[in-house]
Amino acid sequence: SLTGTATAPIILRQYVGERAIIDAKNSGPSLPGLRIDGAYTWYWGFEVTNTWPSRSLNEGRHKGVEVFGVGVKLINLTVYDTGQGVGFWTPSTDSEMYGNVIFNNGFTAQPMGAGHGIYTQNSAGTKTIRANILGGDYAYGLHAYGTSAVLNNYVIEQNTLFDARGL
Repeated sequence: SLTGTATAPIILRQYVGERAIIDAKNSGPSLPGLRIDGAYTWYWGFEVTNTWPSRSLNEGRHKGVEVFGVGVKLINLTVYDTGQGVGFWTPSTDSEMYGNVIFNNGFTAQPMGAGHGIYTQNSAGTKTIRANILGGDYAYGLHAYGTSAVLNNYVIEQNTLFDARGL
């Protein structure tokens, strides 16, 4: 719930020369490794993963990053081996994902795998998803969807998606 302002965002980065990793393994069944509720905060250059060994169901395979805050930026993150890579949700207006590498998220389920690289919805403001690399996710690499959700005001460009297991 870190909160900056539009003119003075908080920037959260790993220390220069260090490797910072958030492991969602022990986050609990309904909590992601990183939940972002605060506004105008940039998360930059670290990893989010889940080292739980099983992929047979969602048991233990918790979500990576869930974004709800306004004006949030995810920049050059690496998100992998989680139940779902990034949830980029409706409350997160005027937010951006740029230069992230998101891969191998999800778990086996029927009739296809479950867990997307990016799962997103939006109704107001603009969401930007630009220059990310997504691959090997168990369902869809990028999924903008919701049975009762709104999907307006997106800029989605220059992303590379490959080898998602979803149809």
